[in-house]
Amino acid sequence: MFGEKLYSPCNGEVVDVQNGWSDNKIGENNFPFNTGNTIIIKTNNVYILLGHLQYGSISVKVGDKIKQGQVIAKVGNSGLSGFPHLHMQAMKKPYWRAEGLPILFDLRFPAKNSLFIEK
Repeated sequence: MFGEKLYSPCNGEVVDVQNGWSDNKIGENNFPFNTGNTIIIKTNNVYILLGHLQYGSISVKVGDKIKQGQVIAKVGNSGLSGFPHLHMQAMKKPYWRAEGLPILFDLRFPAKNSLFIEK
C-alpha cells in the first residue's frame, strides 16, 4: 500500500503535522520509537492520529479544516515501521502516547491489525 492515497476518516481540524522523516527500506527499521510522518485531526474533542505516512506527501497543515474523504497524504513507511502501513488511533489528547479511545468502522470494533476492504 506504499504510496496509496490517504483520505481523511472524518471532518475536523488539523492540530499537528510531522513531515520530516524519511521512509524506511522494506524490512529495515532504523528510526526511534515514533509514528514517523504524522497527521493529528481534532474532531468532536477526540484526536485521530494517522501515522507512518510517506515522506513529503502530506498536503495539509496545522489549522486546516478538512472534510471526510479529502485526500490528505499518502501511506508510507516512516518512523518505527518495517513495512508500509497506516497506523490509526483515536485518543483523548493530541499526542501519540495519549489514552486511547475505541474506533468503529462500519459499526465494528477493529482488533489490532484488522483489514477492512471496501465492498
